Amino acid sequence: ARVFLSMISLLNPVERALANFHMTDLFCEAENGNSPQDTSSVITIVDMSEVFNRAELATIIEHIDNLQPAIIGVDIRFDGERDDHIGNERLIETVLNTNSPVVWANELSDWSDEGKQFTKVLHSFFVDRGIQVEEGFTNVQHDINGGTVRSYGIMRQVNGFTTYSLPAKLAIAMTGDSTILKKSDDCNIRYSSTHFPTVPFDKITENADLIRNHIVILGALHDKRDMH
Repeated sequence: ARVFLSMISLLNPVERALANFHMTDLFCEAENGNSPQDTSSVITIVDMSEVFNRAELATIIEHIDNLQPAIIGVDIRFDGERDDHIGNERLIETVLNTNSPVVWANELSDWSDEGKQFTKVLHSFFVDRGIQVEEGFTNVQHDINGGTVRSYGIMRQVNGFTTYSLPAKLAIAMTGDSTILKKSDDCNIRYSSTHFPTVPFDKITENADLIRNHIVILGALHDKRDMH
């Protein structure tokens, strides 16, 4: 009976919400309610939610590169080679010829409870072809009960080696400060009311001032798997 009652308690949405509550929630809510929204002058997001063709993606990355961003973060993993050979080759051409520094996304998988580490890295297809690029993982530490995501990993272990997240790689490349690599703990997410300028993929030229000398992150804003 006690086991049954514990299960009911676990499934109770009110109890789940209270278990997921942190004092930082009150702080962030108070801060967001009393402070004007700050707009980032460093980071711009290019929304790629509606772009699926690899040749078109390659053209967009080239377009951004030509506007001289400080660095590009591609929060898209190009899983496997597709039947669209032209798209595959156009993307490879872009990877090899981009002038701006770029960090590409990968994903860690196959967690080992015994070893307390991941045992596999999922790369974009061009990395599997042997093309060397700068990469960072994009795994998000989800709450198993569906609660708020409160932290983001800076580093993880994969088969005995240390690998770093996409945000960590972007921060290091932008600032030249590698002291973050000494921080083994996860980074707490600060849910303040910062506004990050967002540029639609087809409005890049009109927003060149938000691209030049900025950290430009390409990702899908409206895909539930990628909203983080």
